[in-house]
Amino acid sequence: MGLKFGVHVQLEANNEAHDEPDGKSRDDTEIDESFAFMSGDFGPIETGQRDAIHARTHYGINDVGIGLVAGDTQDWLGNSHCINTYGSFTDDVGVTYITPRMEGVQLGFSYTPNSRADQAANNQAPNNDMDVVGLAMNYKGGVGESSVAVSVGHLISATDSGEDDATKTNFGLNVGMGAFSFDVAYAVSDGAATTGGNTDVVAAGMMYSDGPMSVSLGQTVSEADDGDEQTATLLSASYSLAPGIAWRSSLFAAERDRGMTDANAGASVEGNGFVTGITIGF
Repeated sequence: MGLKFGVHVQLEANNEAHDEPDGKSRDDTEIDESFAFMSGDFGPIETGQRDAIHARTHYGINDVGIGLVAGDTQDWLGNSHCINTYGSFTDDVGVTYITPRMEGVQLGFSYTPNSRADQAANNQAPNNDMDVVGLAMNYKGGVGESSVAVSVGHLISATDSGEDDATKTNFGLNVGMGAFSFDVAYAVSDGAATTGGNTDVVAAGMMYSDGPMSVSLGQTVSEADDGDEQTATLLSASYSLAPGIAWRSSLFAAERDRGMTDANAGASVEGNGFVTGITIGF
């Protein structure tokens, strides 16, 4: 049984501007994920800043353009951020373990002792009572000539305010049949997991691939207890020009009506957009 050790550091440049102590606003260049890992036949064990397991093992909707995973429509239409079924990508400091896939089944566990540990020292939670536990399971296999992928994840976040624990649960299903694939996903957040209270998210999509060309269509809809409603529909196409190089385009429509607990309560944004360009990956 060979062991492998390593360190992963992810640098993000030109992030959104923030205000410095001198009153000037500058773009952020920051470390996103940073963790050490050990892996072998038993699977990987990671410690450091990494997304919670319920997000990493989730099967959401596929897209070949700008994507709906992280609310990407807000990059092109301000304040149109659409909640997704993955959950938040908080990169809290903790430990994660993922089992090897056995008969198509894979299990995962993540634990964060203090979800504020990567913030300033004066933001530490009283009595260190901000631990987060994540559990996940997914399956990949085939049924006849079709491929099937199913996932379920659950996250429990303790609060330091005396309120009930916040929870997030997500489900995902991908079915592939020849050149076509179909996706459905659902997520629910209860309690302090969202600023607008309990939130439900439903997403669905389909994709067609033929050699270097792919076309996808997806939609996500979310609604919170405070009345915050968000929808986004995305039609995308891509064409592979060379290994690691692709032309990608997306046409989208997005809308958001702010909830009553939002600082911009009653405000809404609605618009359409078209994005095209060349992506390079290596």
